[in-house]
Amino acid sequence: MNDVPKADREIVTENLFRPDAEIEHRIQSDTERHRKGFARVVVQDVDGKPVENARIEIKQRSHAFKFGCNLFLLDQFEDSAHNLAYEEAFAKVFNQAIIPFYWSDLEPTQGNVRFAKDSEPIYRRPPPDRCLEFCQDRGIAPKGHPLLWQCFWPEWLSKDPAELRRAIEKRFQEISERYGDVIPTFDVCNEALSIGNDHPLHELGNHVEYAFELAEKYLPSSTTLVYNETTAGSFLGYRGAYTPMYMLCKALAETRSLGAVGLQFHLFDTQVDQVEDYRKELLNPVNIFRFLDLYANLGRPLKISEVTIPGYSLVDEGEQFQADVMEKLYRMWFSHPAMNEIDYWNLVDGTAAFAPRNTFEGENFFKGGLVDYDITPKASYKVLDQLINEEWRTQVTLELSGGKTSQFHGYYGGYDAVIHHAGGVSQVSFQHEKVLNHEITLTVK
Repeated sequence: MNDVPKADREIVTENLFRPDAEIEHRIQSDTERHRKGFARVVVQDVDGKPVENARIEIKQRSHAFKFGCNLFLLDQFEDSAHNLAYEEAFAKVFNQAIIPFYWSDLEPTQGNVRFAKDSEPIYRRPPPDRCLEFCQDRGIAPKGHPLLWQCFWPEWLSKDPAELRRAIEKRFQEISERYGDVIPTFDVCNEALSIGNDHPLHELGNHVEYAFELAEKYLPSSTTLVYNETTAGSFLGYRGAYTPMYMLCKALAETRSLGAVGLQFHLFDTQVDQVEDYRKELLNPVNIFRFLDLYANLGRPLKISEVTIPGYSLVDEGEQFQADVMEKLYRMWFSHPAMNEIDYWNLVDGTAAFAPRNTFEGENFFKGGLVDYDITPKASYKVLDQLINEEWRTQVTLELSGGKTSQFHGYYGGYDAVIHHAGGVSQVSFQHEKVLNHEITLTVK
């Protein structure tokens, strides 16, 4: 690892960290405008009468914005202490978990579907029932990924188009019947722009539209149906309205129930010149914002659906490079008015795809985790923790006098209020939502 050539860190990040008053103003002002809001706070007693005087201590406990990560390492370590440390590290910063529905691992043999929590173990593929149990215990929103993808394709699947259609529809129906009421968001189709020319899905015609047709047929109408695309398809080769990802999603928005647009952001290059080229597009704020602004024209929420920022030795001080780059990117993404979700991909180093665990092989080479294999936080985890749990949290005290309303300004999400009033002290929870003329009524006992 120490002998590999290194990219020049200043070249890699020259655009990302270049002083730019316009970009910084946009990040700061849009964060204030779109992630926070005002509300009028009214305090009343159980009879609906206004409380004349009170001190209200308000503290945010959750975010409306989704900060997610894949939950693929749930119960994947050898001892309970390691597993518990993973759960604690996950729940401390993330309020959304990506649950694996990869077909070849969910149904390794035809009809043997690994839904139940006691299913045969497969590395990086905890059963959905167990993932949902964790989410319910921790108050974390689940997201299913993916329903149809040309990769992780079961070997037992028929290549006959009619048989393949029946198998795909059966899969959608089974997943929908079991999880439609408890998983509010699904990546319906994944990475269609990179499908190989000889894949059996081509025999079905437009397999993306077919996947959305099935999702609409079987999942509840309240489910958010997401199309998810690779980094190259999402943020490289801008062509305005003729950008392939934009055109694909525009067609889905016009003909199907496209609920959101999933944009991946994996920095998975291994050559020095490729890494230094990040400055041109992937680590260029102007380029990132023009893509986000383009997709926002679709009128659908945007999701940074998979993120890997490397902490490898291809740049000096790789772990600090990861933390610095991630902080800037999260600030940009969080500020964008169309964005409502950012999902980091692998929480733990040495546990990435296509490699033995705790090695530097496969995707582990990139050291893209936020904690070490023993769950020791890296600088990147500390940055994320500080942003989500400190900087982007609201804690204020309001003084209510003469029964008048008091104005509250804070990040959208769930709050706890401790109200000191003439009758004693009351504790109340409430939701601060992005609505016009929002009024929050707190009732004390």
